Amino acid sequence: MVKKEAGTKVLASQLFLIVEQDAVVEWALLR
Repeated sequence: MVKKEAGTKVLASQLFLIVEQDAVVEWALLR
């Protein structure tokens, strides 16, 4: 159970990073 929770946290943080990168790329393209 603990392993699954840790995996979910890692997945969430990776997803967050991808979304952040997308936002930065879009912002850079809009400038």
